[in-house]
Amino acid sequence: MAFIHSNPHKQRFVNNGQSAVNNSPFANRTPGRIKNRVDRECARDGYKKRIEKELAGESTIKPPLYSHDATRQSFYNLGWNSVNASDIELAKFKQQAINKQSKEGALI
Repeated sequence: MAFIHSNPHKQRFVNNGQSAVNNSPFANRTPGRIKNRVDRECARDGYKKRIEKELAGESTIKPPLYSHDATRQSFYNLGWNSVNASDIELAKFKQQAINKQSKEGALI
C-alpha cells in the first residue's frame, strides 16, 4: 500500500546534496575570545613563551609543563599552538629592529 500525500508539493525530506552536519550553525565557527581572565592569561603566557623559545632557537615540539591544573595547562597549550609562521617572522623582525636601534644608540 502506498502513502498518498494530500499536498503533492509537501515533501518530508528535501535533499539539496548537502550534509546536515556541515550545515549546522556551529560547524564552521572559529573559537571566540576566552572570557575568563585567568584562562586568557594562561593562553597569553603560552603564546609569549613559544615566541621566546622560537627566537632562542630552542625546541618547540612539545609545550612545557605550565600547571598541574588541567584546565590551565590546556589553555597554555592553546596559546602555545596558536603561534604560526607569520607570528615568528614578525617577532624576528621586531627583535632585529630593536638590536639595530641599540647598536645605533651605542655608537652615538
